[in-house]
Amino acid sequence: MNVIHKLPLFLLIILSIMFTGTTASGENQKDKIPNFSPESFNNVKNDSNTIAAYGKMPSFKSIEQRQDWLTLLQNVSDGVRDNPSFNFSEYTYPNGHVVGYGYDINGYLFVTVDKDLEKSLMDYIYGMFNQQAQANGVTEVPLIFNRGEVPQLDLLTEESPSNHENSTNQHAETNQQNSKGKANSIPDFSIVFGLSGLYLAYRIGH
Repeated sequence: MNVIHKLPLFLLIILSIMFTGTTASGENQKDKIPNFSPESFNNVKNDSNTIAAYGKMPSFKSIEQRQDWLTLLQNVSDGVRDNPSFNFSEYTYPNGHVVGYGYDINGYLFVTVDKDLEKSLMDYIYGMFNQQAQANGVTEVPLIFNRGEVPQLDLLTEESPSNHENSTNQHAETNQQNSKGKANSIPDFSIVFGLSGLYLAYRIGH
């Protein structure tokens, strides 16, 4: 009877430790989100590597709002890639001069090109992203065109063309996706082993 009465308390302790560890992990990932703002976007506009800047960044009052904003930017970027009416692959390497695109963890979209583009073409490309942003409830989405290099061929030899096209869109999203993965992952194995040891000790003692 004593074991039956004490076991729920032991399980409650286990659940409390696991919940606390997971919550702390999520909070640590939130701390990694930069404190981006309209002012920080203005600084990016003046960067020597920036060719052109479009749109404007809204103001934010919390980390949660910034996290939601980054999720929205990812949806916009993915939407442009997947929207057949845009046919964005026509403008990406090796078909065009876009060598990278996506969202930056500092709160804006980007399009990286290997040469300066005519303004009319940049206007057209931005129009795709802005149209997709409007479908997600945002107008004048912030986006910069910056300079970059053509991907190294030796890094692509084992990739199919479709894999390369996807990687072009994903490389600047890595930090944010990793943050989400860690925040939603199962508790660390060290916690599991530690809890297993506690439970074993409990069983031996009773």
